[in-house]
Amino acid sequence: ALVAGLGNSLDHGKAASKAICTTDLVPKTCAYETIIDSKPVRVGGMCKGSGMIHPNMATMLAFITCDANVDPPLWQSMLSRAADKSFNQVTVDGDTSTNDSLIGLANGASGTSLIADPSDPRAAKLEAMVTAACQHLARCIARDGEGATVLFEVSVSGAATDSDARKIARTIVGSSLTKAAIY
Repeated sequence: ALVAGLGNSLDHGKAASKAICTTDLVPKTCAYETIIDSKPVRVGGMCKGSGMIHPNMATMLAFITCDANVDPPLWQSMLSRAADKSFNQVTVDGDTSTNDSLIGLANGASGTSLIADPSDPRAAKLEAMVTAACQHLARCIARDGEGATVLFEVSVSGAATDSDARKIARTIVGSSLTKAAIY
């Protein structure tokens, strides 16, 4: 009975994204589509979060869905890399939470053949969409941050490693002086 009551229309998706909001001012969603194996493949996402937002996610829930046929370990690694390039880079208030979740579902409904090899160009194409979805949603969370009046992004170049660049960026965006100057 529960499954029969679920819908699959755009309006149902909008209702779900609104239902998960707590102190959020607006629902946060996105959708992407590409062609893989001559078939349309879709990645969609929704999330909530506007307070206690700091790297390593925060009081945030994010859901990414995909209809490609992708090997579960590869899907997990794609999601992990996408989270590192998006949700784990966001800060609003410097407070973290134990309630963070990024849930990724891939059901194979598009009818593509299995994507299992990380070096497969189809995997790169799919991961680019997943990363774009996560980055879009992360920006939406920052833009809707409790008390936020400005969204600013820091891009670091010339660092020895990605880890060093992330540390530098976090130091800048987490600084109260930087936030006060931009406000």
